[in-house]
Amino acid sequence: NEKARELLEYFGVGNDFNGFDHLSELVAILFNGTQKEFLEEVVTIDQRTFVFSLIYFEDHDFVNVYGFEITNYTGKIIRQGEELKELNQRLSAQEMFLHNILDILPADVALFDNEMRFRFINRTAIKDDKVRNWIIGKNEFEYAEMRGLPTSWAEGRRVYFEKMLETGKLVEWIEEKKNVTGEIRYHLRSYSPSLANDKSSVYYIGYGLDITDTIQSKRALEE
Repeated sequence: NEKARELLEYFGVGNDFNGFDHLSELVAILFNGTQKEFLEEVVTIDQRTFVFSLIYFEDHDFVNVYGFEITNYTGKIIRQGEELKELNQRLSAQEMFLHNILDILPADVALFDNEMRFRFINRTAIKDDKVRNWIIGKNEFEYAEMRGLPTSWAEGRRVYFEKMLETGKLVEWIEEKKNVTGEIRYHLRSYSPSLANDKSSVYYIGYGLDITDTIQSKRALEE
C-alpha cells in the first residue's frame, strides 16, 4: 500500500528488499520453515522504530508483512522507564533511611505481610546478620523450628496476629521467654494494623519492648 511504498522509498529499499536485509531474513524463515506461520519483530532503523508482523499463508504460498511505526511510543516508554528508575532509586533511599532508623531503636520492630511472613526485622530483635537475612520471607513457625522453640510459642503469636487482622485494631500482650542463661524475660508485644487501603501490599508492624525490669519492680513493690 501507499504507506509501505513511502517506507521503502525512504530507506531506499529496492524490489529485492536490498537494504532491508533483516526483514528479508524473516520472510525467508517463514517460507523455508514449517514450524512457524507467524513472526513479529521490533526493528530500529535510522532512529525510527517499527514493529513488523509477518504471516505465512500456506494455501497461496506468500507472506504478508504488516508494519507499524512506534517511534513516538518507544520514546514515551523510554522516558517512563527513566522516571520509574528514578522513582525506585528515591524509594530505595527512603527505605534504607527507614531501615537505619528502625535498626537503632531500642525495641524489637518487624514488618509482616498478610501471611505473617517477615518482610523486615531490626537489629535489636535479631542481632545475628545471617539469621536476620534468613528470616525474611519465613514465618514464626519456621523461626521457632530454627531456634528450637516449642510450636506453642508460634501458635500463641499467630492467635494475636489473627485477632489483629479480624478486629483491625492494635493487639498487645506480655510474652514470657527464657534467654540463653535461663533467665525469664518479659516483653510487651503488639501487632498493629496498617492504615493503607491497598490490601495486596499491606505490611503489619510487630513491636516488642523488654519490660522485665518494670515487671520485677512492680512485683517488688507488691511484696
